[in-house]
Amino acid sequence: MKNLKLTLAFMGLAASIAATGLPAIAQTAAPANGTEGSMKLDKAGFAAAAASSNQLEITTSQMALKRAQSPEVKAFAQQMVTDHTKAGQMFATAAQQDGVTIPDQLQPKHASMVSQLESASDADFDRAYIDVQTAAHTEAVALFRSYSDAPDSEPLGTFAKNTLPTLEQHLEHVKSLKPAG
Repeated sequence: MKNLKLTLAFMGLAASIAATGLPAIAQTAAPANGTEGSMKLDKAGFAAAAASSNQLEITTSQMALKRAQSPEVKAFAQQMVTDHTKAGQMFATAAQQDGVTIPDQLQPKHASMVSQLESASDADFDRAYIDVQTAAHTEAVALFRSYSDAPDSEPLGTFAKNTLPTLEQHLEHVKSLKPAG
């Protein structure tokens, strides 16, 4: 049941990403051999998505530091605040080197995730936070992998490539968390 919920949540997230129709994201056609096409992001599209994702993970983790019941969830939340604050600083440096402006607003899908977590009951908060972080890190891993495979900016491409292993570790860690109770 848990995997079904996560699958449905990820499918909803993927649908919302597709529905936003960001102009900076273009999918290439599937090759004739039947393998999947890949997403190609330009530096502005990557910057917008990465900034929003990073802020989502920090904002929801700050909420978890106040509301989570499980000590393991709180410890994970603290790690997210620490790691994503550091990543945000490195991201800002890379963006500045490349002349890319980092948006300071959450994308609508991320703002919606924050709102949903804010409205979670205390009894359901840990599970809701774990679900948000799982979806966010699944999205971030895909985003950073895609951009690091074919960057159009050396500073941002290096940042994406260097940050990807940490995001993958976060994803594996959050999948192992259990809510309190």
